[in-house]
Amino acid sequence: MKLIQVILILFVSMFTLNDITLRAENVADDSELKKLLMIPERELAKKYLQTEFILEIIPAAEKGVTIRIGYDEIGPHNVTEAIKKYEKKRILYEKAIRKRGFVQISGLYKGTATESCNRIQSMWSEAITSKHLTKMQIKQDDFKFTMVQRLELDGKSLDLETVGVVIGSSMHFTDPMNSEYYFGGVISDQNIKVKPDFNSLQSWPSWAHPPHRADLINCDVELIKE
Repeated sequence: MKLIQVILILFVSMFTLNDITLRAENVADDSELKKLLMIPERELAKKYLQTEFILEIIPAAEKGVTIRIGYDEIGPHNVTEAIKKYEKKRILYEKAIRKRGFVQISGLYKGTATESCNRIQSMWSEAITSKHLTKMQIKQDDFKFTMVQRLELDGKSLDLETVGVVIGSSMHFTDPMNSEYYFGGVISDQNIKVKPDFNSLQSWPSWAHPPHRADLINCDVELIKE
């Protein structure tokens, strides 16, 4: 067999193998996408927000920092592969969110909260309860939004900012000072009724004095559009 024939066979074999691998990946992605379309909106929101946060911190591994995410250990030797892995996850979550659709919530809101929101160890809900934070600006871009709030305390002002997502007729975001503390809100025409996510307690160590479940249940924040 001539050398050129051998090279041609090897090239065709490599092309076929790559095509099979790509098709298998597409099938896996389609299967995962179907699952994402079935899970609760809050779970999809968490997956997206967690992945966004991971992609923000991963670049630190390029400077020698070891990052542990679940069973993954990311360092300078595998940071490029890790970024590709989580970017692929983010793209898949974005597809799922867009397929499910989302409403628009941009605008200026004033907030009120029940007394128990002052005891759940959330700076955001505590500031609303104590009326140090009463107004917030929500700016939405596609399904993502940024919520900017001005905290007035002891004659000083501090701007707090948090990001979140809108899926269907619900909004989801994390506390500005705690990326593992999730909130979810049901959106109506002129207001958004927000509650803390009870599952936040699962990752809360006992030594850190987690809030009482009853306070989480009774905490209700209402954002009223002006």
